[in-house]
Amino acid sequence: MICLILPLLIAPVSASELSEEESLLFSKIPVVTGASKHEQRVSEAPASVTIVTAEQIQRFGWRTVGEILDGVRSIHVTRDRNYAFAGVRGFSPPSAYGERTLLLLDGFRLNNPLYDGGNVDRNIPIDVDDIDRIEIILGPGSALYGTNAVLGVVNIITRRGRDLAGGSVTLEGGSYNTMGGHTSWGNRFDNDLEVLIAAGGRWSEGQDHYYALYDDPLTNNGLAEDLDAEWDFDTLAKVGFRDLQLQVFLGAREKEFPTGAFETHFNGQRSFTNETNGGLSVSFDRTTPSGGTLHSAVQMQYYDYFGDYMYNWGDAENVDLIANHDESDSLGWGAESHITQPLFDSHHVTVGAEVRHIFRMTQSNEDVLPDPVVNMDLDNSTIYGGVYLQDEWKMVDAVSVTSGVRADIYPDFGLTINPRLALLVDPTSTTTLKLLYGTAFRAPNGYERFYDDGGWFNKAPDSLDPEKIRTAEGVVEQGLGLNWSAVATVYHSTMTDLISTRLDDEGLAVFDNIDSVRNMGAELGAEGHPAWLETRGSLSLHDVRDTTTNDVLHNAPLILGKALVSPAVVPNHVFLGMELIAIGSRTDPSGVALGPHAIVNANLLTRDLIDGLQLAFMARNLLGTSYRHTAGYEIAQAGIEQDGRNYRLTASYRF
Repeated sequence: MICLILPLLIAPVSASELSEEESLLFSKIPVVTGASKHEQRVSEAPASVTIVTAEQIQRFGWRTVGEILDGVRSIHVTRDRNYAFAGVRGFSPPSAYGERTLLLLDGFRLNNPLYDGGNVDRNIPIDVDDIDRIEIILGPGSALYGTNAVLGVVNIITRRGRDLAGGSVTLEGGSYNTMGGHTSWGNRFDNDLEVLIAAGGRWSEGQDHYYALYDDPLTNNGLAEDLDAEWDFDTLAKVGFRDLQLQVFLGAREKEFPTGAFETHFNGQRSFTNETNGGLSVSFDRTTPSGGTLHSAVQMQYYDYFGDYMYNWGDAENVDLIANHDESDSLGWGAESHITQPLFDSHHVTVGAEVRHIFRMTQSNEDVLPDPVVNMDLDNSTIYGGVYLQDEWKMVDAVSVTSGVRADIYPDFGLTINPRLALLVDPTSTTTLKLLYGTAFRAPNGYERFYDDGGWFNKAPDSLDPEKIRTAEGVVEQGLGLNWSAVATVYHSTMTDLISTRLDDEGLAVFDNIDSVRNMGAELGAEGHPAWLETRGSLSLHDVRDTTTNDVLHNAPLILGKALVSPAVVPNHVFLGMELIAIGSRTDPSGVALGPHAIVNANLLTRDLIDGLQLAFMARNLLGTSYRHTAGYEIAQAGIEQDGRNYRLTASYRF
């Protein structure tokens, strides 16, 4: 139980004993915490990193994590009218839901153990108003984080009570009869007690959608009416006292889907999914006398999903509706502890351990109309853990080497070991060269491992191996003067044992380790943050191919381009945010090519024209571009039409 013993081995110096001047000075240094599980300059991180700040979120008017990631180098977000999920470096296979990217909320793993879902829409159980910054760390991260950190890590860091020092209320409304609100309050007191509480929710009526595949009088001429509604709520509470912090979050979202997915009855009674994500974390952070840091945490994670799917067992003229109810939930706990310690003047060592016990993973399915019929009722559990070690060795002033390894053990497939190695060279005071190598894995999730509907459509596999990736990468980071920087990257990845379905001898779908993929590409990026301007741009090329057929994968655009600029129209008070997102052509599972497209978003922000009041008017898809996103295998039509021009007005008041 290393996770529980480590805190007892360290002679403590409380972080609260740092002087206010030291804390303020340190907070001004641009740092990333997720690349090595401790604070370090971006130029020192053994990865290519993008940081999105709360100021940028406000300036560009983003209201979901998916909208934030839209503007990030080498990421493209796919939306299928039910979920939104992020592809990384051109890799985003249809019907995958972001399970190969690790999502963290203040160090809390958001990927649930049943489906590994890394959805970046309103399933994330906090409001963007509560975000202090997001760290996007590209490349394999299993050497520190274990499973899911295959393509990268998205580390969401929320605000502290001291960041608010008061309260705020936000109201928003917009197209599609959308309305919502959010409130938060936080403070840090003289006795070192720090508190933040926040809650919010939204409702959207959605819109009607036309799908040519169903253009027939018997299916309402292809029009899905009143079947796009969505609601969600989120709550967050953080209480800290010196070295201890308690954090609780809970969020839920329900979304109707109008696409006829999973062969549901088109434009019939509503089909929808509902998901709840909750978590509780107690953490302990302390600074050691020699300048190291200790972190320990115990966490509980809860996930619940249910969906109602309406099927027509008759025909188009003689409708015979069957309501199918699908449900699953998981509950588990985890503990982790790591210490980062400077050694021998030139080394910075991190050692840690983690254990997770998911003691409930239920999956059930039943037909509830006209007569109840139970098709499946499963209950499983799992326990796994890992230990990791990383050394950051500063060989000379301009050269350092980061090496690390993590060993994880699972009851299904045993031991997996994943290393990382990084050589960092600073030829000048403003230039950093990084040569990176790493491997990562994704363990089979509960759905892939256990789902068995008793011989109807799916059968559980006898065994599954983890998915694996090997990545080599070269990075050049260049400072271009005060508050300006640029980055160039080339990379090559090989992914093996990718999990997908095959038909067995009985015609049942079975998950198996089948596919392998080769991905290579290059990326350019630049950003600037002078007092009067926030700007970022990137261009990336990705070639993602099946290693057996050499075919380009579906939903794998060759080119991604992003351009963001937000000048201060009136210094400190009025800002304009403009965003251009360009995505190259890609194919959907049927092989239909979805042409390239570019959309423009614009946001006008006013701040303190009336003391404490902030107003934002957002126009998404300002030019009304018509474009489609790739559909998953569960959707029959080729491509899903995305929103046209739409508007949003947000008003916030601080007190």
